Amino acid sequence: MKLNAFPLNYFKQIWTPSKLFAERRELNVFQLFLIIVFLTSLMIVPVSIHYATLDSFPMEGTFKESYQLVDDSVVQKMEQMQITDGQLEGPAFEIEKAEGIVGAGLSSDEVETALKADNALIFQQDAFLLKEGSKSIATVPYTKDVSFHQAATVQAFKAELSRQWLIQNQAYLTGVFSLLLFAVILTINVLLVAGSALFLYLTKRSRQTSITSYKESVSVMVSCLSLPTFAAAIIGIFRFDIITMISIQTIGMVLLLLLVYFKTQFRDAAFKKESIYTETI
Repeated sequence: MKLNAFPLNYFKQIWTPSKLFAERRELNVFQLFLIIVFLTSLMIVPVSIHYATLDSFPMEGTFKESYQLVDDSVVQKMEQMQITDGQLEGPAFEIEKAEGIVGAGLSSDEVETALKADNALIFQQDAFLLKEGSKSIATVPYTKDVSFHQAATVQAFKAELSRQWLIQNQAYLTGVFSLLLFAVILTINVLLVAGSALFLYLTKRSRQTSITSYKESVSVMVSCLSLPTFAAAIIGIFRFDIITMISIQTIGMVLLLLLVYFKTQFRDAAFKKESIYTETI
């Protein structure tokens, strides 16, 4: 396999500042865009891992009014319930409040009536229903280890509701956040590369640089973005913080560009002189 074929030529050139600059003409526009997409995908790996391994999710942001229906009276009523293999059994109840309705063990007609309220939390035999204003009604099946009927506090009860909802929706949540952040980070990367490449391209007005086209500038900036992105993705896997990851990526790109300038002064002559000196030694 030829080492100058894409993508091997890309991976070959990013490891040293001198090689990065010297081989800036090796990649075409389409390949450069593919690399940006690839680097963005690496940044999304920690995002997917983070949301796929969550064990709790702040549901108050999604079902704020419905969650406020849970109070001590609801917890006390649910303590009388039993859940065996994901099946709810116990005395039926219905609590009407100004904000909405909480009920358990209701008949089909009673459930239909309760869901006409602005907000509702209904515990059925094998699932609970969440209604929040005009949003679609969420149906969350019980898992075999469901334990909100054993919760001693409102906080513990809400935490178990959140856990049950997360188990049901974790794949969807992971996909949505991954796609959303992919779009955001891809936009940031494109703007970052395009903007910094423009400033680098303007140096061609000086006779002290060997950069002759905007594509060459983009190639240099994409290569400068590569190693910092690898580092940000690895760090993000062990300590997820998207702001920190983007900061590492951006600052690393700038530092690597400065290192390229220090090694080459953006001139091919400096690189060739260094190569000749190395071979002589």
